[in-house]
Amino acid sequence: MENKKVFILLNDYTSPNPVTDFGVHLAKALNKPAVMLAIEKIPQAYPAAAIAGAGIAQPPILNMEEVKQKVKPYLRDKAINLGRVWRQVDYDVAIGFTTSKVISLTEERDPYLLVIEGRSDLTTINEWFGTYETTIAEGADCPVLVVPSDYVWQPVKKVLHIMEAEDAKVENMRVLTDMTRNLKADLQVVLISEEETAAGTEKYHEMLTVFQDLLAYKNVTFHRVIGEKKAEQVAKWVDTLSADWLSFEQKSLRFYERIFNNYNTKRIILQSDVPVLVF
Repeated sequence: MENKKVFILLNDYTSPNPVTDFGVHLAKALNKPAVMLAIEKIPQAYPAAAIAGAGIAQPPILNMEEVKQKVKPYLRDKAINLGRVWRQVDYDVAIGFTTSKVISLTEERDPYLLVIEGRSDLTTINEWFGTYETTIAEGADCPVLVVPSDYVWQPVKKVLHIMEAEDAKVENMRVLTDMTRNLKADLQVVLISEEETAAGTEKYHEMLTVFQDLLAYKNVTFHRVIGEKKAEQVAKWVDTLSADWLSFEQKSLRFYERIFNNYNTKRIILQSDVPVLVF
């Protein structure tokens, strides 16, 4: 875990980007190497067109290596400038469709964390069918931090983690406690249940044991909430607990379930005013 890297997905490498700065500051706080990642489209030739019976010659097709070489000077300059913030800043260029390529890269390279910009609005269409950032957050093979556009880096003092008993995965909790420990942040854990049951109470106490004994993380506060799981309640908890980040394990509901149940990955990501960490 110590050698894993923080990937920062760039939307625009030709101009300043607050999310890039945020990702580098975060990598420094976590004491992890940062890698700025640019995804370029697959190079294609333009079709010839006929004007007055004469064809316009097709421009030469740039191969993938030529495309990468055109992008790297921009990234090199960014890395040099951001080196004033954190000495371990590198960059890489890949070719392909952004969402699918980033997801495949997380499978191949197993980063510690992927930082991306949240730039889509909460609309019915976006919630039902997903967006650029929700597709990556749901599909990446690593934790994904979705940072709102223009969100400026600030030290993380409190992380709110929402979980259900059946979603509790020890490895995710291990990464979460590792992050909050390195960030010197308080961890607030909300365990939600549909109803009060003996099994639910047992699971709640089991979670306390996992965090405090197995993971040896004492700087954590637990809350147990009984009732319906509504996205509006999640936003209320963020405000009430003054959370700097919201964290949760994604809910993969089928299409019709998403229509009638507003507790889902897409809605929570798109409505959040603070960075959202998705496992």
